[in-house]
Amino acid sequence: MALATGALLVFLGLLFARQARELAAPLAHTLLDQIVPCFGEGRIIPNPWLGFFPLAKATGGNAALAMLRWSQFALYESGAVTLCWYAMQRGVRPWHAAVLALLYACQPAVLTKMAYDMLFPGAPFVIFSEMARVRGKRGWNSAWLVAAAWSHPVGGVGPLLWTLLRARWSPGSAERRACYQTAAVLAAAMLALWSSLIIPFVVSEQGSQMARMAYGLLPGIAGHGHWAQTARHLGRNILQTAALLGTTGFLVCLRPILLLPLAFDFLYGLPTFASVTDHGLIGSSVGLLFVLTVEAIATNPRPTAGRYLPAALTIAALLTGALHWGTGLPTIWRQAVSPRPPRPHQRELRELGGLTGRRCMVTPTLSPFFCGRCASVVPYADGNGPAELDGRPTTVVLAPLRVLLDWDSYDIQAWERSRTALRRILGWTRSGRLAVLRDDDTLIVLANDNGAPARPALLERLKALADSAHTQEAP
Repeated sequence: MALATGALLVFLGLLFARQARELAAPLAHTLLDQIVPCFGEGRIIPNPWLGFFPLAKATGGNAALAMLRWSQFALYESGAVTLCWYAMQRGVRPWHAAVLALLYACQPAVLTKMAYDMLFPGAPFVIFSEMARVRGKRGWNSAWLVAAAWSHPVGGVGPLLWTLLRARWSPGSAERRACYQTAAVLAAAMLALWSSLIIPFVVSEQGSQMARMAYGLLPGIAGHGHWAQTARHLGRNILQTAALLGTTGFLVCLRPILLLPLAFDFLYGLPTFASVTDHGLIGSSVGLLFVLTVEAIATNPRPTAGRYLPAALTIAALLTGALHWGTGLPTIWRQAVSPRPPRPHQRELRELGGLTGRRCMVTPTLSPFFCGRCASVVPYADGNGPAELDGRPTTVVLAPLRVLLDWDSYDIQAWERSRTALRRILGWTRSGRLAVLRDDDTLIVLANDNGAPARPALLERLKALADSAHTQEAP
């Protein structure tokens, strides 16, 4: 298992390094889908991360993004060995413990989510906390639970419920008091997170927009009388919740009371338009699910049920493989074998000068490179719609070959080919608000405060780019 995990991490490291070097689409997908909408223009990568990755500024943030994508896999997989050790400490047979650890390492929902998204997985922290508790290290138990709680805005709810449930079962007053103290620390950590970060973000314009997108779409569909579509989405979410339980062989159901700590995690995703497994909370839920599965096996009140353990683990392995075949493996495989993205690559973009102190409006898949080189960076289209041209000194960088590319082969969203955004740039150039600094097959560079007037050939070229774009409106 350790060798397989090591081979996976080496493969992913090489893959993400290639994506960073070539400014590949999956890197930009991660950037635009999560980081830009959350942190806004000019903060493509949260500044605290840049200090940990000295190469970030030299490569426009690409090295930081590649390292972050690799680190989330490494962090998650580190929980597999600890889970195996923890299960054996709880009395689970070594063979069964190894299978559970392998199922955890290959969990399709988390691996698929990390293949296209930035996810700070709290699952290993939940497992580390249980291992610390079994070994009698209360301080580490609380510390790991706090880390799990801070991995997601509601990542601590499930572990808090599990801690309170364990307090109820504690045989002695000292152990019960320790559980309540741990619960108090966990609740305080969640309160600090919400009061300092989550609530200010939720009440902001971007936060409220994201909340409406997450929880307002499905009620809106139902409110307009589309009951069949609402039922389909809810049915899909219920089936995906069942499939998530199935990746552990439904063994947690040996003690149905253990489903209680998982109830909030499941209910969190059920009413959303996105699938249950498409939320960041899945990174913590999976760790809690496997911990509670170990608990169900170790404290099973019916010894005869242990006879069915091999069959349950076999079912879990088959379901895990089937889910990977349909989702995770194709996603990673597309990224691994996708053709080299068209120019420009980093070497050509480094030749661009005069960006210091300017606002850069750029082709979306090139956005990571310009982080740190411009005063602020904005894709010409992202999840908030087309960018606006204001009075600040602005440089517009277009990559024509990337606009014309069939991005379906590169696993990128539709912002690259926003017809609305490209027509705005054409209108600004035609009216004289943008002048020309460079015009060739690889790059079109425009500025609002210097440069030459646009030639008719360039205007025709920009019109052809806008007309060829697949997306009528930016998503």
